[in-house]
Amino acid sequence: MKKHQDWNGKYCPHRILSEDRWGSFLKRIEEAMKPKDSEKPTEKDDDTMKFTSTTAKAAVRDYIQQAVDKKVIDKSWLEKFDNGTMTSGDFEGLKIIIAQRSA
Repeated sequence: MKKHQDWNGKYCPHRILSEDRWGSFLKRIEEAMKPKDSEKPTEKDDDTMKFTSTTAKAAVRDYIQQAVDKKVIDKSWLEKFDNGTMTSGDFEGLKIIIAQRSA
């Protein structure tokens, strides 16, 4: 943080300088920049797809397999599903891609 005075010699910000409040002004800025407890980064949730039904899991895998077989998507998507690293967000995006490319 610089004062106008640091750049052009002008006695500015004059009230803060004349009242000798520059140090406290900088401390208030520093405090305002610190993250609050509610702003602290949280641990990222594991959003990988989880299934409570083997039928649903098989249906999703079949859906992806059919898109791979039709060459609508790359087989790496099926590998990602089989490895258990596909997230719900990945799948939602993949459904849009498949729909667009199949139309």
